[in-house]
Amino acid sequence: MNVNLTKEQKDYRHHVIMDLRAEIEKGWNGPDSSMSINEIVDSKIKLIKGNS
Repeated sequence: MNVNLTKEQKDYRHHVIMDLRAEIEKGWNGPDSSMSINEIVDSKIKLIKGNS
Protein backbone atom coordinates (compact mmCIF):
# COMPACT_ATOMS: atom_id res chain seq x y z
CA MET A 1 0.00 0.00 0.00
CA ASN A 2 1.48 3.31 -1.05
CA VAL A 3 -0.01 6.27 0.82
CA ASN A 4 1.14 9.86 0.60
CA LEU A 5 1.09 11.60 3.97
CA THR A 6 1.47 15.29 4.70
CA LYS A 7 4.33 16.44 6.93
CA GLU A 8 1.85 16.97 9.77
CA GLN A 9 0.51 13.43 9.37
CA LYS A 10 4.04 12.00 9.34
CA ASP A 11 4.95 14.01 12.44
CA TYR A 12 1.79 12.88 14.24
CA ARG A 13 2.43 9.24 13.24
CA HIS A 14 5.99 9.48 14.53
CA HIS A 15 4.77 11.01 17.81
CA VAL A 16 2.18 8.24 18.30
CA ILE A 17 4.76 5.53 17.58
CA MET A 18 7.27 7.03 20.01
CA ASP A 19 4.60 7.30 22.74
CA LEU A 20 3.61 3.69 22.14
CA ARG A 21 7.23 2.54 22.32
CA ALA A 22 7.68 4.40 25.61
CA GLU A 23 4.58 2.76 27.10
CA ILE A 24 5.68 -0.70 25.94
CA GLU A 25 9.13 -0.13 27.42
CA LYS A 26 7.61 0.87 30.77
CA GLY A 27 5.66 -2.38 30.89
CA TRP A 28 8.55 -4.46 29.64
CA ASN A 29 11.02 -3.04 32.17
CA GLY A 30 8.54 -2.81 35.03
CA PRO A 31 7.96 -5.32 37.80
CA ASP A 32 6.18 -8.60 37.08
CA SER A 33 2.49 -8.66 37.85
CA SER A 34 1.10 -10.91 40.55
CA MET A 35 -2.09 -11.24 38.48
CA SER A 36 -2.77 -14.15 36.11
CA ILE A 37 -3.53 -13.50 32.43
CA ASN A 38 -7.22 -14.18 33.07
CA GLU A 39 -7.27 -11.71 35.97
CA ILE A 40 -5.63 -9.04 33.80
CA VAL A 41 -8.10 -9.62 30.96
CA ASP A 42 -11.07 -9.58 33.35
CA SER A 43 -9.91 -6.31 34.91
CA LYS A 44 -9.50 -4.71 31.47
CA ILE A 45 -12.98 -5.86 30.44
CA LYS A 46 -14.47 -4.39 33.63
CA LEU A 47 -12.56 -1.15 33.03
CA ILE A 48 -13.85 -0.89 29.45
CA LYS A 49 -17.43 -1.70 30.45
CA GLY A 50 -17.26 0.86 33.25
CA ASN A 51 -16.18 3.58 30.80
CA SER A 52 -18.92 2.94 28.23
